[in-house]
Amino acid sequence: MWAAVVVAVLAAGIAVVAVNRAPIAEKLVRGQLAEMGLGGSNLEITRLTPWRVEVRNLATGPAGTARIARLGMDLTWPSWTAPKVGALSLEGVQLSLAIKGGTVNWGDLMPLFADGGTGGGALALPEITLTDTLIDIAHAGGPTTLSLMDVALAPQAGGGLVLKQALVDIVHPLAQATIRLTGHRAKGGQVALDIVVEGGQGSLGGGSVAHFSGPMSISGDLSNPLNMDATAAFSIEGLRGPMQLRGGGNVKAKMKGGVAHWELDLVESSRGLLVNAAGQASLAGKSTRKVTSVMAKIEAPDLETLGVVGLSGRATVKLDTDLVLVQPEPV
Repeated sequence: MWAAVVVAVLAAGIAVVAVNRAPIAEKLVRGQLAEMGLGGSNLEITRLTPWRVEVRNLATGPAGTARIARLGMDLTWPSWTAPKVGALSLEGVQLSLAIKGGTVNWGDLMPLFADGGTGGGALALPEITLTDTLIDIAHAGGPTTLSLMDVALAPQAGGGLVLKQALVDIVHPLAQATIRLTGHRAKGGQVALDIVVEGGQGSLGGGSVAHFSGPMSISGDLSNPLNMDATAAFSIEGLRGPMQLRGGGNVKAKMKGGVAHWELDLVESSRGLLVNAAGQASLAGKSTRKVTSVMAKIEAPDLETLGVVGLSGRATVKLDTDLVLVQPEPV
């Protein structure tokens, strides 16, 4: 990540400070940051000593993909020419990303991912903490905002990255959720995440869910999200649908190789209907027309609850069909 890059270019300036040349060091740091596309008109080095460095108002490149309100690091000196970072913290980080045609546009951060995310790797980094991080993602499905709190990252030798913990609030036009996650990113860019959805709500078409929660796992290449592997198992409460349907139940889903599979078990509380459904859909590919296969069984233990005059007893309806879903064109 860019934190490794920042630490590496600051090292030379820190060494100059060690021999009481702070003005020279500050000029050197500013120049090196500017050469690497890290700067900004409001950049301010608020503290520069052999033991502590603080930089405010950092930004990346002309696109401003990433902005950092404050970067701070504590230093130790095993050797007078080679400082060691004891702690690194980032506050007020803002990222603006875009997904187009199923691919993430990393903007000014692209060079950090082109080499497998090594970020140079010249200087060993400690655990990194992030607070008040905001990520805005633009994509065809609607703008998405991620608010990250209590994030702890541990860079690994060779360019890997371990996510020790993170608490994230996700807001999308159709849903919002609070999740906790752990995982890692390999040198080549592959990620593996374990996620617990602590609580969420959402709506789609004529239906809505007041609360859902459960575990998820995701693995694969973030630059190609529709081809990632994923599993999820959610409990659902407060489900509302057409014709005054009310209920709750469980949903399981799995995606592998661009194909999604799902299973649904619901109890309709007002009429006592039992709904069991399963289906699959191919999500990968350039076509915006996606075919999903659906198999469903609806059981009505007591038809009188449907309110149809003269209708009584019990019934079972089975459905096996293909549906065509038309996705929006990529923007």
